Amino acid sequence: MGVLSACIELGLTVGVDVSLISFDDSPWAKVFAPAISVVKRPVYDLGSAAVSALIKEIKGESKLGRVELPTELIDRSSVATLT
Repeated sequence: MGVLSACIELGLTVGVDVSLISFDDSPWAKVFAPAISVVKRPVYDLGSAAVSALIKEIKGESKLGRVELPTELIDRSSVATLT
């Protein structure tokens, strides 16, 4: 929201003068003009993995490893075309 506000203040057009990509596919990302491109993450799974790691840590079973979750780029109109 801060970036969008600053662009308006500076007279910059998102998707033309400035490219903008956000994280997570919040409902508001689709309703802006232009719609905001996002990197969609499985937020529920992210939270679940964090809680599982915390429980293991509390139980003394800490074996922190790498957790990889799928992401997806949802390309909307907020990224400028480079020429």
